[in-house]
Amino acid sequence: MESLCISGASFASSVPGRQLRHSLLQRNLIHVRHCIKRLKAVETELYPIEPLIDDVKYQDGMFSVSGRIYSEVPSYDIYSTLTDYDSLPRVFHNVDHCSVRVSEDGRKFIHQMVLWNFLIFRGSFETALQVSEDSQNLKLSFSLLESAFMKQFIGTWSVEEDPGTGISMVRHSLCVAPSVRPPQKIGDLTKRIFEAQVRMILQDLSAELSRQRSMD
Repeated sequence: MESLCISGASFASSVPGRQLRHSLLQRNLIHVRHCIKRLKAVETELYPIEPLIDDVKYQDGMFSVSGRIYSEVPSYDIYSTLTDYDSLPRVFHNVDHCSVRVSEDGRKFIHQMVLWNFLIFRGSFETALQVSEDSQNLKLSFSLLESAFMKQFIGTWSVEEDPGTGISMVRHSLCVAPSVRPPQKIGDLTKRIFEAQVRMILQDLSAELSRQRSMD
């Protein structure tokens, strides 16, 4: 009987200890969740989900825009997506059709039917572009050969991977000179529309990369 009482006392005294350990465990879990939430917030701040437009301007008849996105897709896979020209109409909403031609000397050309929106107006136009690929440095550039809408067009893509994070940064820049040069005041107003078009291109690529990521 005495041992039973002692055993009961020991059991009773162990209950507060277990409750204390449980309370400490709960507090630690809450702290860990809070730290994870803060780390995710910092990561989002460093590597935003939405496209970032770094610069937009209109000068001397030329619109120029540069922006970037971040992705967890490996950099070479992103570059492969950008150079898969037959799939560009599926990736980018503003590309209706794309065909590739390689010349005898190895130069690569693409012909695109591009959709455009400007205020209440919509339409499409065909462009012929020469492509320069640098697979070693993951850079890609397009220059205009022929277009009824544009006098000059230069587009570049570059992909870099941040070592140790697994995050890839994709930069895109466009310089476009329309066939009809708008006055400076009108150009200053319409450059925001051009910026929106570039933002949409980056959003399309980001959506495609997210789709690829979900399939891994």
